Amino acid sequence: MKINRILAAAVAVGIAFSALLTIQRFDRESDYKTYEVNMYYSELEKVASQEGVSMDDMLEDMKDTGITNMLIKEDTLQSLKQNPAVSLTTRMSGYDLIIESEDSALIQRIYRAFMGVKKDDRSVTLEDEKVIRIEGTSLDYIEGQVLTVGSYGQKNVTSTVWSGSMLETVGLGYDEKALELSKKHGFGVILSPNYYADFQSAEKSVDAFLDTIDSSKIEPSHIIFSGNQVIGFDYPEMKRMQDEAADAGIKKFVYPPLEKLATGLEDRDIAVAMIESSSQGGYLKTDGMMELLKLMDFDAVGSYLTWDFVTNKYDYEIPFHHNGEEIANIMFRGITTRNIRVISLKPFIKDGRYISDPQAYANVLDNIEKRLAAVDMKPARLKTMEFFSPNPLLRIPVAMGIIAAWLMIIDNLFAIKKKKSLYILLGLGTAASAALISSGMMSAIVEKGFALLGAMTMPSLAGCWLISRLRRIENDLLYTSKAKAFLKSELMMLGAILITLGSVLFEVAMLTHSRYLLGVDTFAGVKISQVVPMGIILLMYIAYFGYRRNPDSEITGITSGDVLRFANDTIKVWQIAAIGIFAAVLMIFMARSGNAAPEPSAAEVLMRNFFEFIFPARPRTKAIFAGIPFTVIMLYLAQTGRNHKMNIAFVVLSSIGLVNTVNTFSHTKAALTVSVFRTGAELFVGSLVALAGIIMIEAVIYICGRMKDKMKNEKGSVLNGL
Repeated sequence: MKINRILAAAVAVGIAFSALLTIQRFDRESDYKTYEVNMYYSELEKVASQEGVSMDDMLEDMKDTGITNMLIKEDTLQSLKQNPAVSLTTRMSGYDLIIESEDSALIQRIYRAFMGVKKDDRSVTLEDEKVIRIEGTSLDYIEGQVLTVGSYGQKNVTSTVWSGSMLETVGLGYDEKALELSKKHGFGVILSPNYYADFQSAEKSVDAFLDTIDSSKIEPSHIIFSGNQVIGFDYPEMKRMQDEAADAGIKKFVYPPLEKLATGLEDRDIAVAMIESSSQGGYLKTDGMMELLKLMDFDAVGSYLTWDFVTNKYDYEIPFHHNGEEIANIMFRGITTRNIRVISLKPFIKDGRYISDPQAYANVLDNIEKRLAAVDMKPARLKTMEFFSPNPLLRIPVAMGIIAAWLMIIDNLFAIKKKKSLYILLGLGTAASAALISSGMMSAIVEKGFALLGAMTMPSLAGCWLISRLRRIENDLLYTSKAKAFLKSELMMLGAILITLGSVLFEVAMLTHSRYLLGVDTFAGVKISQVVPMGIILLMYIAYFGYRRNPDSEITGITSGDVLRFANDTIKVWQIAAIGIFAAVLMIFMARSGNAAPEPSAAEVLMRNFFEFIFPARPRTKAIFAGIPFTVIMLYLAQTGRNHKMNIAFVVLSSIGLVNTVNTFSHTKAALTVSVFRTGAELFVGSLVALAGIIMIEAVIYICGRMKDKMKNEKGSVLNGL
């Protein structure tokens, strides 16, 4: 491998500064070690109704299960209509909403609630003691198809159409009995407010929410918003006030109701809990969330909602997964690999019925708690991650290192004689990067762009280093004993992984802001950062071994001769087959990456969960059965003087292990310690698989050799007999 000292020094400087930023991130993550478990109060009411017991008794039974809080959603007309104990109907009169009930006390409560939060230009009329009319507009009316969500988040449109008024989603306050019962049985209380900005006054709604917390004497650790709006966020009103502030020459404008909410939450030590989407690819869209998080310096956590398709997995119908084990696995992975800190439970379901046995919930939560102890996590009041916005100037040397690494790739791919051109490019690139980073212009684009470029560099150089080692072994006939060959192969594989970790540091250094660590903003180049290095490594093979090049050639780099020989060559069937196999491997590799991967088989689920019980983080299948083993086997066969013609296939397969190492750290929500544990597990298990593979190969070679000798002896005996 060609190592230009000046470029290598620049890469080393970039890695050093990247390590500094990585240490700073690790410090922020070190105290982020607690989680909480909520149970939806309204869902637990359904279990009590099924069993014919009171909520008082149900809460008493659930006390020692590991559930931390009762999550109480704010009442709405929709939720009240769904309560069988409540007599309430609604209907539309034009765009107006008519509310009717025989319970005059309920009508009075609803009337007071609407009057307490409505905007001044909205009309609410108590027509008599049993009827309320709320003035509606065309914006209130909603009609649409109902979406159902599949097991991996895919949305399917049904033929059912729901229509009605958004006024039915206005928050009406909280069930006081639910609050008191929850406190009576020792549960914390988490409130989940509803808000409809077109009807509700932003300021009045914020005041009502904060007053409820204070008057109820509860101390929630977090808030979970119902619906798709943050209370106190009214975009048209905020935009109007922003424009007025700009006209008055005010440069920094903060929307007062949202500022009041942010201050109120911070004063009460309440974090924002963002609900993860069912596909696990981000959080549910909530209008005003980013604005609120910025005001609170990202004092937030990720929360996992036990979706309906998860509650039905109590009996997963595979061996050893009949009593909630898979639900525990799903939640364990959320906490460890996606930094989820709040689990919001719904009752488990088996055979079409809610599971009422408290021990079922205790077993699942105890399973999670014991396994999380391995990564020093425990159930306790939330402690959010300290806000982290690193000094952007520290990223300038990182950018220089990334540029230098790319120039090293180019220097190894092509026979570049004028090295000054590389130095000029390094200087110009560093200067341009420094100007961009220091100015703060397009900061998110710059961060993600350099993270993507950095993620692709070191796996490519690691592949180049392995290929150069292969060429040296073959050219110098550096063959050795089988035991030494295996040990040397292991060391070279570890060396390649160590080189690859440089890209991990580059990537982490560029994506260390709190918005990345919480998953509010994500790294969108994960798939590209895997595919491109695999292609570069394939080109590196051509650069070092050439295309139909003289075996004694010492040329390094793709030459015009290689291109001409390839262009004038006849395409053979085996070459087409090789391209087809490479494309198939690539498609499978990409299809199994990310959150939209096909559902694994029962056997693979059992294997994955087995590894999760052994290791703090499960090693990836593609690493332990493809990337790492084939790297070791490729180097082993080379050192024992066999199968040189298979090198190009082995190189492609081994590249999977290199890009996977970076991919593990590309999921910025996962704590660094978890990613380190996962990488260590992959190296350990992958090495064992490689050893097993080598033993099998040697056994096959030995058996084939014995059979060949036997056939030769039998043939000789026949000839001697003649």
